[in-house]
Amino acid sequence: MVTDPAKKPYDRIREHLMSSRHKKFKTASKEAETAGTSQQTLFDMSCRQRAKETEADGVIHDFVRALAYSGISMHQADGPLGDFARKYCKAAKTMPTGQRLRLKYLKEAFDKDMEKIRDDMRDVKVSVIVDESPDITGVPTINTLLCYYSQKNVKKHVVLVDVDRVNASNSYTVASAVSKALLTVGKTWKDVVAVATDSAEYMRKMVREICQAEGIQILHVKDIAHLIHC
Repeated sequence: MVTDPAKKPYDRIREHLMSSRHKKFKTASKEAETAGTSQQTLFDMSCRQRAKETEADGVIHDFVRALAYSGISMHQADGPLGDFARKYCKAAKTMPTGQRLRLKYLKEAFDKDMEKIRDDMRDVKVSVIVDESPDITGVPTINTLLCYYSQKNVKKHVVLVDVDRVNASNSYTVASAVSKALLTVGKTWKDVVAVATDSAEYMRKMVREICQAEGIQILHVKDIAHLIHC
């Protein structure tokens, strides 16, 4: 475009605004602005969707914990209890079936809780509580609990960290079960200050052999109720 020097400035400006070149630049600028706004909107939508999914997973995990801690079957989510949660809890509207809760979300909630426990007892000593008793089918079962003092919330905790079914209860199977339980929380026998068991001879043998093998001293607390019947 050739500018006529005889024209006044505002005439030249008006002429430029009406030119095809200016209109072309203006259209391109609007298209670029629209594209940028569209991309930002899609990004925001993606962020909001992820936030909703995270919130929903958190609610579902807490619902699973509530059922598990209350001794209620996951399949109750398919009945009135699940309907209530879906109706009144916005984040639980997409809560899956009881079978899905048991197969997927129960393990996820358990793994998250175990991670919190491992972090909580990272730098502390623990005491081991061993309970051996048959399960509902009569199979010998070793339940391992750990007792520790949390420096974070200044409180004593007792947590069940492992349930192990064995063919027979003896010093070897009990020691193996407890060793495995300690490893799940990042501990070894060197982190153990005391072991509480019943007064069976194989329990005493287990503690003696562990102390000899590890070169450590562990206080063995024997169950008084069992001692009375010895």
